[in-house]
Amino acid sequence: MKIYIPPHFVATLVASAAVSMFASAVFASSVTVATDSMPNLIPIYVTQADLSAGMLAPTSDDPTTVQSSADLSGYTAALLQDDINIGEIQASSGQVSVAYDEPTKILGIFATDIEAMASARSDGSVDVSYPWYAFSFAGDASDIRSKIQERVTKDFTGASAGFTASQQAVLIGDMAQVMQAEANSFTSATDQ
Repeated sequence: MKIYIPPHFVATLVASAAVSMFASAVFASSVTVATDSMPNLIPIYVTQADLSAGMLAPTSDDPTTVQSSADLSGYTAALLQDDINIGEIQASSGQVSVAYDEPTKILGIFATDIEAMASARSDGSVDVSYPWYAFSFAGDASDIRSKIQERVTKDFTGASAGFTASQQAVLIGDMAQVMQAEANSFTSATDQ
């Protein structure tokens, strides 16, 4: 007995298997591989979950030691290990983002955390965003934004061609420091 399998069905199976293998390779790693305009730089996306699962190897927490994407991955893992409030870090030659759990109060009464996402682009622009429901929380994104903007303007003027790995590391460290200082000042103010 012969079974006829139409050619388009075979092509669909092969394509499906290729997509499945590609997705498994991408989602199983902590480093996302993509095309980047800077030579030898691979955009990264790391989270606390990656660190907890042992998918990251923390190296130095000194941004001046970062020279490559591999160094940057180790540096970001060290930052995640040092500060559990950093939820995720994304870095590419065009943009660096840090998600940070900021302490706040719901309706000014109940203490909780909310994730702030700070992003700086190589064109010098900076954004800080919160989830849509942040309107019911105490806090001000403009202070974090202005402090990060100040550092970007001072340290990275002329990076419009893109951030190098070492510039990404310095910027990630600066953003994490600003967000941590803001969290500490909020906690100090509300504890009194």
